[in-house]
Amino acid sequence: EESVGNIPPSVDFQCDISVRPRNSSESKFKSTAKLATAAALGHNIIVSWDEAVKDVLPPDYPFALADDSFDTIRTMFDTVAADYAGDRRKWNQGLSIMKDINERLSIEYIAGEFHVYFSRLLSTF
Repeated sequence: EESVGNIPPSVDFQCDISVRPRNSSESKFKSTAKLATAAALGHNIIVSWDEAVKDVLPPDYPFALADDSFDTIRTMFDTVAADYAGDRRKWNQGLSIMKDINERLSIEYIAGEFHVYFSRLLSTF
């Protein structure tokens, strides 16, 4: 098997991808479903910095793309592969962030947030 760039021929890690053209209707109005799915599966994700993503991902997430150019995407693929093959500092940082996102997007967490909100609202009457 041949490798492509720094990506090994046999990949033994899970990394999803969601890239949308910057300033397109998709990047402005689509949901974070791919991000939420990756988080639920315990995966990292290479993701464009869409409007919805900005609401969920912290700015220090290591695999957020600066733009949607081919060179930027390819560089990120190389970064992910090199980090995973090395000390996995960025990889583990990303997984930690994704775990937090999964918890914050869980039905239990969201229900708890609604409970707090409505309790405050009802206490004003």
